[in-house]
Amino acid sequence: MINTGTNTGKAAFAAALAAVVVGAGVLAGWFFGLEFLKRIAPGLVAMNPATAAAFILAGASLALFLWSPQGNDQKSRARILTARLCALVVALIGLAKLADILCDCDLNVDQWLFASQLSDNLRFTNRMAPNTAFSFLLLGSALLFVDVKNRSARFCAEFSVVLVGLGSLLAVLAYAYDIHSFYSLGAFIPMALPTAITFSVLAFAFLLSHTDGGLLAILAGDSGAGGTMARRLLPAAIIVPAVFGWLALKGEQVGIYHGAFGDAVEAVGNIFVFTFLVCWSAKRLFNADLGRKKAEEALRESQGLYHSLVEQLPANVWRKDTEGRYIFVNSRFCKSKGRTADEIVGQTAAAINPRELAEQADKEHDLIMRTGESIEKEEFYPQPDGTVKYLQVIKAPVFAADGKIIGTQGIQFDITQRKRAEEALRESQARFKFIFDSVPLGLSLVLNRPDGTLTRLINDAHLHICGLTREQADIRENFLRISHPDDRLRQAELSRQVNEGKANQFSMEKRYVTLDGRLVWVVFSYQRRNNPDGSFEELTTVVDITERKRAEVAVRESQALYLSLVEQLPAGIFRKDAAGRYVFVNVPFCQVMEMSADQILGKTAVELVACMTARRPLAERLGTQGMSHHELIMQTGRQIVVEDDYQGADGRHSYYHTVKSAVFDAAGQIIGSQGILFDITGRKRAEAALKETSALLEALLQNTTDKIYFKDLQSRFVRFSQQCLEIFHLTQPAELKGKTDFDFFSEEHARPAFEAEQEIIRTGKPIFNLEEKETHRDGRVSWALTSKMAWRDQAGNVIGTMGISRDITARKRMEEQLFQSQKMETVGKLAGGVAHEFNSILTAIICQSELLLEDLPAGSPLAENATEIRSAAERAAVLTRQLLAYGRKQFLQPEVLDLNAVLAGLESALRHLLGPGADVRLAPAAGLKAVKADAGQLEQVIMNLAMNARDAMPNGGQLTLETANVTLDQEYVSRFPELKAGDYVMLAITDTGMGMSEEVKARVFEPFFTTKDVGQGTGLGLSTCYGILKQSGGHISVYSELARGATFKIYLPPVEPQTKIPLQRLASPDLPRGTETILLVEDDPAMREMAATLLRRLGYTVLAAANGVEALRLKQQRGSGHIDLLFTDVVMPHMSGKELADRVQALSPHTRILFTSGYTENTIVQQGGLNPGAAFLQKPFTPSALARKVREVLDEPGVPQPATAQ
Repeated sequence: MINTGTNTGKAAFAAALAAVVVGAGVLAGWFFGLEFLKRIAPGLVAMNPATAAAFILAGASLALFLWSPQGNDQKSRARILTARLCALVVALIGLAKLADILCDCDLNVDQWLFASQLSDNLRFTNRMAPNTAFSFLLLGSALLFVDVKNRSARFCAEFSVVLVGLGSLLAVLAYAYDIHSFYSLGAFIPMALPTAITFSVLAFAFLLSHTDGGLLAILAGDSGAGGTMARRLLPAAIIVPAVFGWLALKGEQVGIYHGAFGDAVEAVGNIFVFTFLVCWSAKRLFNADLGRKKAEEALRESQGLYHSLVEQLPANVWRKDTEGRYIFVNSRFCKSKGRTADEIVGQTAAAINPRELAEQADKEHDLIMRTGESIEKEEFYPQPDGTVKYLQVIKAPVFAADGKIIGTQGIQFDITQRKRAEEALRESQARFKFIFDSVPLGLSLVLNRPDGTLTRLINDAHLHICGLTREQADIRENFLRISHPDDRLRQAELSRQVNEGKANQFSMEKRYVTLDGRLVWVVFSYQRRNNPDGSFEELTTVVDITERKRAEVAVRESQALYLSLVEQLPAGIFRKDAAGRYVFVNVPFCQVMEMSADQILGKTAVELVACMTARRPLAERLGTQGMSHHELIMQTGRQIVVEDDYQGADGRHSYYHTVKSAVFDAAGQIIGSQGILFDITGRKRAEAALKETSALLEALLQNTTDKIYFKDLQSRFVRFSQQCLEIFHLTQPAELKGKTDFDFFSEEHARPAFEAEQEIIRTGKPIFNLEEKETHRDGRVSWALTSKMAWRDQAGNVIGTMGISRDITARKRMEEQLFQSQKMETVGKLAGGVAHEFNSILTAIICQSELLLEDLPAGSPLAENATEIRSAAERAAVLTRQLLAYGRKQFLQPEVLDLNAVLAGLESALRHLLGPGADVRLAPAAGLKAVKADAGQLEQVIMNLAMNARDAMPNGGQLTLETANVTLDQEYVSRFPELKAGDYVMLAITDTGMGMSEEVKARVFEPFFTTKDVGQGTGLGLSTCYGILKQSGGHISVYSELARGATFKIYLPPVEPQTKIPLQRLASPDLPRGTETILLVEDDPAMREMAATLLRRLGYTVLAAANGVEALRLKQQRGSGHIDLLFTDVVMPHMSGKELADRVQALSPHTRILFTSGYTENTIVQQGGLNPGAAFLQKPFTPSALARKVREVLDEPGVPQPATAQ
């Protein structure tokens, strides 16, 4: 296995990349002619380009094997496959060169690159040396097995690389010692010095990647003293003798010393250096061994302490590996499972737990391994005796030193007693409520607060005894009103004594005179309890005197009620005597301390420390703090308020607000201290949640791609997302805070935005999905989709505005481009319509000129004029084809073309298009093969590319149009599935303009893609060129760099040239003729007359009509007379040619149909409803074209097919 996680692995990766850099540098030297990159020094052999390419592949292969990024398995497999392919190519390069040398195969693998530059200007042509080729064969073969686990294959690979390293090292030393025979073989070119060095680097990198068990395993960082010694001495063993030997050689060469003296100096130098290295290494190893022994001893002590602590914990503790197998359990865990540690360790949860529990444990283990988050929960397990056992479970990940999760661990605490205490508390509360509401004793409990408010609890028995309703009982005066006048003074005196603190309670017999007149004797008992916060509680019991026994029970219940009430208060209460010993604690206080009242009463805070073993840090803090507070209160009587963090034995944190004060006796002397603890854990957690919410908001503002902002009442930025800084080109929040839109936008945008925000502040009415055009101060224009609303505080008051804005500039540009393309489509349709009408006129001109030529005698001066008229009309016909192409109504009419002739015909137009500031240069190739394409469309492609070149050269430049016969090999066409290898005719159009970036080149042929401003380009020019060439069986590619111009290369398949058929006149005996009857329908009078004349001269009988109605009338007048051919225009008023053909064929099924139109056949078929097989003659046409088409339709075998699509 290769090693990538250590320093040696990183060094191997760096060395592999260094080989890639060296190879790339040498190729750059060959490409740019830089000699210092090809050879280390003048006069030395340069590295062959093929050698440099092989080094790039070898270095890339090893780097890909070593690189282990985080990713899916599919990507990893693709990386390894690429690495193996690179290694295979390296081995094949070496094998091919050896085959050249040994078998004279003449593969010339080392002449594939820069063949014209391989003359080294020394003694020979630069070729790959035989030892270089053999080294590449060994290195490539070794790289194929770089990551195999088989020991034999691994040894062979490492041995091959050692041979490569030794051979290259020998060559390097030979260069240093100038021993030519060590780095060359006979008359062959020697291995270049850069080649030898690079081989040494790659061999070293390969061996470094195998330090986990390869030949360099002893050099690995964890290989012990031997590895340390080897790492320190091996480099010196190689370098020192070589250096001293080289110095001795150079000394002899320059004459400093001779013979034995140089050998002695070399020997002494080697002895001195190696003696020093051995002593120094021994000293370092001795110190390292001492440190290691101390570390091992400390580790053993730490492990022993950990196991001792875990074994003493009153909890089950375990740890699992990544596969969910137990690797450690304490004795309590083993006891709970009824097994020994040996029986559990190495097993999974399924082996020691029921299936349901095991599945749950495995799910939680997988969740922790995946997320790295802890799990805390409570579990309960029914016991055989019918009870339930409750456990508090905490599970967490185990991290390695590098932060990687290497397993999970957990701990279980038995919380059965706590659960039972909580259940007892709930039962006690329920009993109190039941007793308070059900007891026949009159009870009244009043809590009087310092602010004058009170809370009264009074039961139904009290109301019944006193004869009051609950509403009447809420008025204190009603009790005084129903009290017997003779009892009021005594009750008032006793109450005064209690209120003054002279007594805690009193009891008396008294009478009530109820509102309905009943006299009730009662035993009235009153008790008052003062609280540290200034409030006090009044407990009143009323017993009917006629039921004495029941009244006595009521007194006891009254006392129990008071104590129960104190116990159920949602606060911990304690009291201490003068010595600081606890004399009273309620149940909530015991729960906070997790101790019973018996464990607390009679002890000081310091003495409680010894009882709180599981909470030692908390106990020590509370002990010290508790005694110091008590002493301070006893000395000053001052109240103390603190907030404490109480961590329970289960690790949970609870927070309490504690108020401590002095306890006074009746004489006002301080006799102790007391305190009450209010649970504020909920408030603390709410504060933490608030902080977390604030953090989430900040994360949103920092990472959202939308602008989110908050503004004050003056529309100044208060808070904002990171995107706001980026859109304004700012780096620090301080640069935006306090600013307004007026600081960044123009007045025309900032003013409406400010007024809209002020309107929101006034009315509170939001704005949603408003499209805004933003004009920045630097001239930039952007579009945004914005929503704004009022920003309110907790009281609902508007304190500003907040908004969300999304950049929609790209969408707006696409809409504008769509509008531009639709506009261009409309212009195209107009151009097509004009061309259609013009075609009818051209047909008349061409045919009339033909008739005139027929009538003129040979050699007449007018014949030359007629010929010029016909030529001008034919050129105009070319213009109409271009108009139809512009309107996308032109069907491709491919013909055999000479590209050189096409360029020569366009030269003048190109010079006019580019203007005087640009130069047009044609470079036609001799013997250029012919191509088959639509001439008009091909001209459109050339003109489109020329216009793009003109826009790329605003300050002028040169446009070069070059043709050539080329052959595309399989390697080139493999990148383009639609191309086939073979011969092509190439047209290269090169400008010296601004060039294109990689991003623009990638999208240059996409529809609607343009780099021009909106309204200045449709983005359809190059995509149209692409489509035309694809339809013609061709291909177009682009090469460009920024500031270096652009080259578009067009490839078209060659065809055999055709001999042009000469124009035949009407009088020519070769023109087909006939005697059939033809019904001619044409709405243009001149066109109708001309066509009739032509057909009659050819021998046909012609019936001419101006429209479909007139044609049908002529057909009916002829009666049974047969009409052989209907020759009709497609587009006519009143009745189209399609409808006329349908009616004529219905009357005469054997009549053949020939259509004509200024539109193309393709357009007429698609939009006019004609059958794709219908006969059609495109306007303008020549007389000879008319003669052949008419004869062709008449001579078709079989029954005429319907002319129109059904």
